[in-house]
Amino acid sequence: MVSVREQSNSTLQAAIRSPSDEGATLKRVNSVLGLYYDPDFDAETKAGVREEFVRALAGKPQWAVQRAFDAWVRSGGRRPTPGEIVILVDRELEPIAKEIARRAANQAAAARERDAARKDVVTDEARARIMAGAGMTEDRLRAVQQFPMARNIGEMERLAAPKPVDDWTRGLPDDDPRMIALRASRAASGLAPSARGDVEERT
Repeated sequence: MVSVREQSNSTLQAAIRSPSDEGATLKRVNSVLGLYYDPDFDAETKAGVREEFVRALAGKPQWAVQRAFDAWVRSGGRRPTPGEIVILVDRELEPIAKEIARRAANQAAAARERDAARKDVVTDEARARIMAGAGMTEDRLRAVQQFPMARNIGEMERLAAPKPVDDWTRGLPDDDPRMIALRASRAASGLAPSARGDVEERT
């Protein structure tokens, strides 16, 4: 016999929603009650007793009703009451109802986890806004990668700042051979109109 957990959702739902059959129920009531002492009731009362079973079991899946009567016949030593058969029917249905509820709870939990995971995902645009709001511009991010050992942002920015280019000509006299060579080079390249102009520009 296949266990409840091994059955598909559609099979479980079909079992719970299986139709009742009042005619089949009445036949089973007659046969089961006939197994036990039958009080000397008049015909109308006897019919009324059987009708009580049919009303109590109305809407119950017929397969569960039949199993309930089977269980009573195996162990019952007297005529059952409608309520006792209803209890046995519900016991037949309980494992299926619990399994359906368990699966529904698992599906709901999985859906909540998916929703939470989607909320935790940060888009590139949102990430950029968050970083910009925290003052982490692209330049600062590059500086962090370049100077990971900086102790704070100020030190990092000082390290990342462009270094001034030293003017190697500063302090050299005009007749220094290096200055003469520089003026000649500039004049030849058209960068300066004359050596005198270079000197005046430098001063």
